[in-house]
Amino acid sequence: MVGSAALGYRSGNFAVGLDSQGDPDTLMGFALGGIAGSFSVPDRETSGNIIGGHAGAYGARKWGQFYINGSLAMDLYSNTTDRFTSVPGASGPLNPVPAITREHWTGDFMSAGFGTSLEAGWRQPIGAGAITPFAGLQFQALSMQAFSEKSASDGALGLDFDSRTVISLPVSLGLQLDTTVAVGGTTTLQAWGRAAWQHEFKPDRSVEPTFQAAPGYAFVVQGASAAEDAVAVNAGVKLNWAPTHPSSPASMASSPTGCRPMAAMSGSG
Repeated sequence: MVGSAALGYRSGNFAVGLDSQGDPDTLMGFALGGIAGSFSVPDRETSGNIIGGHAGAYGARKWGQFYINGSLAMDLYSNTTDRFTSVPGASGPLNPVPAITREHWTGDFMSAGFGTSLEAGWRQPIGAGAITPFAGLQFQALSMQAFSEKSASDGALGLDFDSRTVISLPVSLGLQLDTTVAVGGTTTLQAWGRAAWQHEFKPDRSVEPTFQAAPGYAFVVQGASAAEDAVAVNAGVKLNWAPTHPSSPASMASSPTGCRPMAAMSGSG
């Protein structure tokens, strides 16, 4: 993308949860988590930090080989940004542009996210495994608080950001293969792989800041847009120490066909 620069990102997170199987065909649970991260864009002399918390709930229900699962999640983030700016200027004979010396600007704002997902599939046993066609729908919204950058000294390159809500609305159609193998006693190894076509109805990720020295004259910063059409492929394994039937809600919730609490992530560069 024109004008883009390399981004470095580091983070750590944790999550705890509890679920309960009220009957053999139903699973419900909740999860709590947190994240702390930092990013840097050396070519733009920009960096920042993100601290946030997550809370989610999920559930699964099956009727024979047919299942439906879903999740709800909410997130809250504290974001800080730090950047240096300057304009080299130009000495053209007709329209010279004066240089702007190096300025230091910082930002501090809150953001919040909400997400929900719904997936339905039909699991068909085949030999020692199963094949599952599925369809899914997700909705995510990330809302950014309005804020103005601050500087220890007055400058010309500080930015104002209006409040902004970014929406993501992908749908998916795919196929999953899974199998469960006994490895001794009551211990089993569950493995799966899935591939899905995904279509994003809301790919825009832009923001429109304005220079504090020229209020009312906004410009567009176009972030990396989500792909409108993509293929997602993933796989995984799980070691079960207690007996777990491969088509139970608990088993489905621990594989990609199961409920996955969603979390939004935010950042500014």
